[in-house]
Amino acid sequence: MPYRDAKGATYGYSWEGGAMVMGLSRMDLMEKKGLKIPKTFAELQQVCAEINGVENVTGIVSFQLHHWCLPPYIQGFGGNIFRNPPTDIMPALNSPEAIQAIEFYANLLKNYAPKGVLTYTEDQARQALLTGRSNIFIHSSAWITPILMSGDSKVKNTSRVVRMPAGPVRDFPAANSQGLGIPKNAKNKKAAWEFIKWALSPEISMRLVKEHGHSSVCRKSVIESEEYRKLNTVNGQDLGALYLEVLGLPAKGENYMAYRTVKEFPIVGDVLNKAFEQVATGQLAAPAAMNAAQEQAIANMRRAGTAL
Repeated sequence: MPYRDAKGATYGYSWEGGAMVMGLSRMDLMEKKGLKIPKTFAELQQVCAEINGVENVTGIVSFQLHHWCLPPYIQGFGGNIFRNPPTDIMPALNSPEAIQAIEFYANLLKNYAPKGVLTYTEDQARQALLTGRSNIFIHSSAWITPILMSGDSKVKNTSRVVRMPAGPVRDFPAANSQGLGIPKNAKNKKAAWEFIKWALSPEISMRLVKEHGHSSVCRKSVIESEEYRKLNTVNGQDLGALYLEVLGLPAKGENYMAYRTVKEFPIVGDVLNKAFEQVATGQLAAPAAMNAAQEQAIANMRRAGTAL
C-alpha cells in the first residue's frame, strides 16, 4: 500500500492501517432488550439510549481525538471538512450538515458516555470497552478488536465487531494509514530504504500479527493468507475481511478520505476539536461554535501561508 502524490509518484509505504469499525461489548444486554446491532445513526442513538445505565454500563465511549471521530458523522449527514478536497480546500465547518453532525455526536457523548469522556485517552476508552463498562466504541480496528483478541478482555463471549453505522446521506467509515518514508536530507538513504524493506516485509508483518496480536498490518498477501485468517477469525467473525473492506471503501468510488491527505488538515482539525468541545460542554450552541470555527480555520490557514 504505497503513498503516492498527485502525479502518481511513490513517497512512502504504509505500515499501519486505520479502518474505523464498531465494537459492541454487551450483546447480552442488547439481546435481553430485543435490540439489534445498529446499522444507521438513528439506530445507534436508540441503542445507546436503551443500554445507558443498565447494570452501570454506558451506551457509548469515545476519546479526545475528535477530528478523527467526527468526520464520518459530518460526511454521513452529507457534509465534509473542506469544500471539495484536495482541489478546493476552503473549510466547510459551518455547513448545515456539519452543524447537524456536531449536534448529533455531542448528544451521544453528553447523554450516553462516561463522565469526563472528552478528556479520555484511547487507552481509557479501550479499557471501558474491554471490561464491558461501555457498550459501544467506534474507532480504528486495532483499538476495537482486543474485545475479541486480548487476554485482558472480560467480554469475549458477548462482543461483536462490525461496520460503523451509516449516516442518513452517506456511509463513509473513516480509513487511513501511517507511512514510512525517507526525508530528502537523510544522510544514509540506502540504509533507510533497507530498513523500510525489512520492516514492511511479509515475514516481519506476519511476526507482528503472530507475536504481538497486531492485525492492522498493510500487506494484503499477509491479510489474505490462511494463517492470518485463522488468527483473526473469532466467534465466526472474519476480522481481516472487515478490515480490508473498510480500508478499500475510499478507493471504490468517491475518495471521501481526501480531506486527510490535505497538508492543512491538522490546522483545521485543531480548530474542529476545540469547537466540538465547546458544544459538548454546553459553552456554545453548535451553529455559533461552527461559525466561529469556520472563521478561525480560514484565519489560521491564511496565517500559515495558504491561499484561499
